[in-house]
This record gives sequence, C-alpha cells and structure tokens, in this order.
Amino acid sequence: MSVEERVGLKGLQRGREKVIACGCALLSVVSRSLGANTIKISEKDNLEGYLYEKLESENF
Repeated sequence: MSVEERVGLKGLQRGREKVIACGCALLSVVSRSLGANTIKISEKDNLEGYLYEKLESENF
C-alpha cells in the first residue's frame, strides 16, 4: 500500500502511516524466527490483556 492508502486504514493512528510498514516487516521477521504460527494483537496494554485472558480462563 502507498502511504496515502494507509492514511485511510481503520484503526491506524494518524502519523503512523509512514512507519507501520517497517513495523510489520520487523514483526514478520521476529515471528518467523520464533516459529510463531499466530500473533495476538490487542488495543490494550500487555498487562490488561493478560488479566482478561486469566479472567476468561477462570470462567468469571
């Protein structure tokens, strides 16, 4: 995608359209190096995501 096309992406914060491609490339290399088959993306921070995951597994 061009930078102009990325500006219209839902969920992409303004100002990030120029750097998101590099971040995606880095994430791809790291995930392949680790042998990760899936990646979980969250709008929340890591600790909050961990808490939600634990609460869900405890069937609250």
